[in-house]
Amino acid sequence: MLVSILYLRKKKSPKSIIYIVYYYSYIMDIKEAQIKIKEILGEIEHPRLASFIALTEEVGEVANEIMKKEIYEEGTNLDNLKGEIADVFICLLELSNVYDINLNEEFEKKIRNLEPRAQEWKGKLKELLSKKRKKLD
Repeated sequence: MLVSILYLRKKKSPKSIIYIVYYYSYIMDIKEAQIKIKEILGEIEHPRLASFIALTEEVGEVANEIMKKEIYEEGTNLDNLKGEIADVFICLLELSNVYDINLNEEFEKKIRNLEPRAQEWKGKLKELLSKKRKKLD
């Protein structure tokens, strides 16, 4: 999906040179991310069971980073947590690839299913979760 890329274009006017800035950037969709992981890993992609084990290992590392921050109060730098969450995403993409699952399509299906249920949950759970957030956060 093309969003924006930054570049400058020189434009001459009678009195001066004007730089016009155009900003575009590219955001990869889930299917493109799956393809990228397939290209990067290629022949070294984990077998099915190992890809699942790698995912659970990375989820454990996310849990460890959250414990360091929330329970042991070891600083507020989130870089390690960000990296571990990215590792989970990469493992999830790989797992989807080894089982030949189009994660983009499955995500869209799940969102369509989740939207009406989330509205129902908001009505039932909003107040309770607000209290819990105040207590736990």
